[in-house]
Amino acid sequence: LLWSHLRAEQLEGLKFRRQQLIGNYIIDFVCFEKKIVIEVDGGQHAIEKEKDSIRDEWLKGQGFKVLRFWNNEVLMNIESVLEVIRKVCLSPSPNPSHQGRGSKERYSIKGGEESSNPINGGGNERGFTLIELIMVIVLISIISSVAAMIILQGAKSYQKEVSYSDIHNQGRLAIERMAREIRLIRSATAADISTMTATNIVFNDVNGTNIQFIFAGNTISRSGNTLANNVQSLTFSYYQSDGVTVAGAAAQVWFIQIDLTTVNAGETLSLRLRVHPRNF
Repeated sequence: LLWSHLRAEQLEGLKFRRQQLIGNYIIDFVCFEKKIVIEVDGGQHAIEKEKDSIRDEWLKGQGFKVLRFWNNEVLMNIESVLEVIRKVCLSPSPNPSHQGRGSKERYSIKGGEESSNPINGGGNERGFTLIELIMVIVLISIISSVAAMIILQGAKSYQKEVSYSDIHNQGRLAIERMAREIRLIRSATAADISTMTATNIVFNDVNGTNIQFIFAGNTISRSGNTLANNVQSLTFSYYQSDGVTVAGAAAQVWFIQIDLTTVNAGETLSLRLRVHPRNF
């Protein structure tokens, strides 16, 4: 939903990228021109504050400003979310005044100001007639029914989005971990890369630990332990130093490319990382 408003330079002519790799992190949305990172968080982020803090501190160290929104804010109040992003992108101040749930990087959408309007004004003390009272009751009933339907539909949409986000976040975490560990392959030899197929890679890292990534069914496993579920496809590709020629043996490997696709409720997320092991 947010991407449909950011793509194609719709927001003040600024170019945003989606699912961009920065360092070891895959970012939801980023505008390199303004050094703005936007993260849309599902329910699991409420218990992953420490990881988010480390990630955000690293990004700030690279000169990025991190804006975080909850999924329900994007779903229920997209115009206000866009207004916050617009103000931050166009603000000359490095520290925008808009603050959210107690975190410097967490931006929250504030509702309108409350006001009180007395029902009786100007000294008019005429009571309600019976017909007027019935009309008010009927009107309140109609409004309540409509509001209940809207709230129920919103709750269902939110739960669906949370589920979608959780599954795709699992895919992002899996590809980040595979890339991180593949970088630590000890050497480009058959002794240290014993298996290199499209769905299976087995190698020794710099500490001599044997690591195996296998894709079977809908599951990615790491050395016998489940790393991610609901995966539609996982492919390892091996390239020589020119980045184009396919490597046929361990001694020829210079890059290892990981392509991962997750699917949930008809929505597809495709991720790709190309890794150069440090010791090659």
